[in-house]
Parts: sequence; C-alpha cells; structure tokens
Amino acid sequence: TIVLCYIRCRELRKFAFKLVFLVSLSDFIGCLGEFMSPPEDQCGPCLFQSFITSIFNLSSVLWTACIGHCLYRAVRHHDLDVEKYEIRYHIFAWGVPLFLALIPANGMYGYDNGVCWILERYAWMRFIQFYIPLILVIIYNGIVYYRVLSSLRAVLRTDDSSQRDRDMETFWRMGLYPMILLFCWFFGIINRIQNSADPDHPSYALYMLHRSLSSMTGLLNCLVYGMNRSVREKLPEIFCCRSPQSGGEAELDGIQMSQARSESKKPSEPCAPQDDANEDEEASSEAARTPARVPASDEV
Repeated sequence: TIVLCYIRCRELRKFAFKLVFLVSLSDFIGCLGEFMSPPEDQCGPCLFQSFITSIFNLSSVLWTACIGHCLYRAVRHHDLDVEKYEIRYHIFAWGVPLFLALIPANGMYGYDNGVCWILERYAWMRFIQFYIPLILVIIYNGIVYYRVLSSLRAVLRTDDSSQRDRDMETFWRMGLYPMILLFCWFFGIINRIQNSADPDHPSYALYMLHRSLSSMTGLLNCLVYGMNRSVREKLPEIFCCRSPQSGGEAELDGIQMSQARSESKKPSEPCAPQDDANEDEEASSEAARTPARVPASDEV
C-alpha cells in the first residue's frame, strides 16, 4: 500500500515519507525472499534467497533507525532540513546489510529447517549478521523516541490551541514507533538464544511465535509509520482507479508538528505602507459618490 501510494501520488513524495517508502520496500522484497522455496539440492537459488533475506530484512530494521534519527533532529534540534542526511542514510541502511551478508558467503549459507539462510551450526554468525544489529536498533529507537516524546509532552502541556487534539493523536501514534520491532522480534530473539543454548531441544512454541510475529513487521510498519492523515485521504482515489487529486503532503508525524509549531511562531508581517493611502482613496471615492448639498435660502 505504501509503495503504491508513493508511486501514484507525487504530492506524497516528501523526503520523510520517502523514508517510510524505503522501509516498506525493504519489507516487501524481504517477504518475497521468505516466500521462495528453492530445492535443497540447488545451491544457486538457495544462495540467492539467503542474500535477499539477509540484506532486506536487516535493511528494514536500519531504515527505522534512520526515521528515528530524522524525527530526533526535527523535534529536539528543530532541524527541519533533514534531507541533507539522505546520502548517509542510504550508505548506512544499504551498506551495512550488504557488508554483513557477504561475510558468511564462504560456505555458511545453506538449506536448514525449510529455509535457506545461515546454517544452524553457525548460530553465532546469525547474531552477528542480524540479531545484534536488531537489538542495538531497538535500544537506539527506545532512547531516541523517549527524548522526542519528552520534548513533545512538554510542548503539549502548555498548548491551549485548536491544534492540541491533532497533536495529541500524533503523540500517541509516535509512541507506537519504537514498539514495533520489540513486539515483532522479541520472541525471535528469545528463540535464537534458546536455540544456541540448547540446540538439541528447540521449543516449538517459541519457534511459532517467532515466525508468526516477525512476519507481521511489514504490516505494522505500514499501519503505524505510513497511515497518517494525508495517506488515508489518498487511498480511495488510488484503489478506486481515479487520478489522484492534489492534497496534503505526507510527512512523518513529528515533523508535521515541528513545522506547524515553527509556522505558528513566525511574526506577523507589518502593515504595508500604502494602507493609509488606500484609506484616503476610499474616502475620496465615497465623497465623490455623495451628491453635493444644495444650500438653503437662508444660507445664501
């Protein structure tokens, strides 16, 4: 849905929403890799699936850290020119997964437990390639969003404007951002730790929770990051095959709030110097339209 909205609606192609698009794109390609089922005796397709899942699953996680940094700069430091970080974000979110995916390419990938990835006997490599970066991003997002939400809470406490209700909705939505990775991957992390500690006795319940919740990552990223008001207004036009009309521009919720606050604090423009002249012209035209009074006989 997010990918389709970004492609179809030009007015949604703001930089912050582009980050959400890249998260969704990584989730989409990563899911395609998960759905592949190459035969275990074919090395080429199995290696291809291993690369796809390794790169794009981790890339999706790292793009959420980029979104957290973007919101942190906008809200805490009032830096609305976050587009200057785009090249760094791409190097980080694509370069790190690519580098980590190349490390186990020398014989560590293979068919194991119905999927092509790092073999079970190289469990330590699974942590290096995916689970340790995942844990670090969960911690980073938690710290960043705690600071962002603390700043927003302080602003909302002193706000009595009509914007308060909409800002409160944004505030609670942003509170869900750091919870997505924790919710989707908590049991996956526990399952991998249990597999490493006792590989001969895997837990079926942990494995099912791992696979079920981790597969919801793309859906929850779409609902929480992408389904803001601007995107929801575009959905009927996109799915009803109508040409999208111009409308609001999609931004991340925190950036929308920062922009609204900045605009509200701008001083009003001074009155133009020709205002007095305009008033004189209006008075003169009014006098011209009023008929002259005829003097009475006793005044002659």
